[in-house]
Amino acid sequence: MVPRSVPRILIGGVSAGTGKSLVFLAIVVALQKKGLSVSCCVTGEALHLALLYSHITRRYARVLDTRLLDFDQIRAALFQASLGADVVLIDGHGGWLEGVEPGELLGSDAELAEITGTPVVLVQDGRGSSQSVVDSVRSVLVRADAPVVAGIVANRLAPGLSGGGVPSHPTVVELNRAAASAGLPPCLGGLPEIPLAASLPSGAATQEVNPVTLPRQLFIDAANAASGGVDLDFLLNIAASARAPRAEEVTPQLGGRLCRFAVTDDTCFSLTYPDNLDILRHAGAELVTFSPLADSALPRRIGGLYITGACLKRYGHDLSQNEHIRRSIKQFADDGGVIYSEGAGTAFLCRSFQLARGGPLLPGAGVIPADAFPATLGRTLITAQTVDDSVLGPPGLALRGLALGDWSIGSLHAGSGRYLVSSLRILAAGREPVPEGFSASAQSCSTFTLLHFGSCPEVGRALVAAAQVAERVVTHRIEEG
Repeated sequence: MVPRSVPRILIGGVSAGTGKSLVFLAIVVALQKKGLSVSCCVTGEALHLALLYSHITRRYARVLDTRLLDFDQIRAALFQASLGADVVLIDGHGGWLEGVEPGELLGSDAELAEITGTPVVLVQDGRGSSQSVVDSVRSVLVRADAPVVAGIVANRLAPGLSGGGVPSHPTVVELNRAAASAGLPPCLGGLPEIPLAASLPSGAATQEVNPVTLPRQLFIDAANAASGGVDLDFLLNIAASARAPRAEEVTPQLGGRLCRFAVTDDTCFSLTYPDNLDILRHAGAELVTFSPLADSALPRRIGGLYITGACLKRYGHDLSQNEHIRRSIKQFADDGGVIYSEGAGTAFLCRSFQLARGGPLLPGAGVIPADAFPATLGRTLITAQTVDDSVLGPPGLALRGLALGDWSIGSLHAGSGRYLVSSLRILAAGREPVPEGFSASAQSCSTFTLLHFGSCPEVGRALVAAAQVAERVVTHRIEEG
């Protein structure tokens, strides 16, 4: 497939706390109001923001975490994100020059912009004098190893304040005059202080709450502010200068529908790398969503089932009362359907799960013949190695991801989980290898971690291939029954 050039831009913060993600959200919605198809990406661990942008744009946002993906995988992800889009926007994390170590560009937005050939617009807090705003921007542009910045957006601008000797906030005209005098890129505009009825999701992934549901008025206010305050045409012109991916950087794509995958999606079940679902789609899966909270049965004519991470501790009691969906999932497993689960979704697939230590055991779907318990193992980056043939592929594959450390297999009864087959070995710095990837059947793999399929796209193709076979078998059994 020949790579096509799609406008692309990275919106970063001069430093942490500039309100960059709110500016980013405002620009996304404003561009959509102009009739553009916007594809979003995030950098770092901003998984909840990726889920929010996926819901807003109805496209799977990509998580470009340099701790999980190598540069070729990031370039391939950007190419896939551009398919069918009018523009790709990348939301940076923290300060533009903040890497994994203080003073280093490794893992920073600046590094990602450099290796992908993506132009950058920086967001700076607009409170204060025009000179102080410009000085803050100039302080991060003096590094010789930093890529060129093409523009600036000021946030939290306000009209001049009267009385009390309080200095006025700078206008965009004043900022542009000061930027030109300092030899800095132009100011594309600014946003006023937008009162938030709810907070935007933080960068840290969690299964305690679902933070991606925001009031509609926030989107309206943000879009109006961006439409009136930011030169969107200027921004799109900057985005058009992005370097197109080279042909050798692009992951081969398969065409045509090969199978149907049911994916959990409701206020409880939503935590996953959106990349995983997009990779399944590119590999030939038709994705259909369902709600374990509200639905009484799985979608019809499916070969695969993807159970995402979940806010089980909040919605576990409601789930345990939906006996119909639990039976439907168990029947699908018994019929030979392919199942992949992650995070708290794996706890739900167990025969029972406990929401708090010492609390009652609630009935789960019963696919995994073991009990799940809350844990406090701590968050850590991990590598998962396949150690046996499974629906994820042959042994020897390596996927990178995140362990939240909040669930574990155990039992109040001796022997529970002892004979479960483990198809993965989890490696983390400073910890002993842990057998995981519970395979309750030859057609299932369940993990308490969140694995990023972008680090090993072969896994997506293996799941689709297995589900393609399973769909024919399961459908035949249902029709015969």
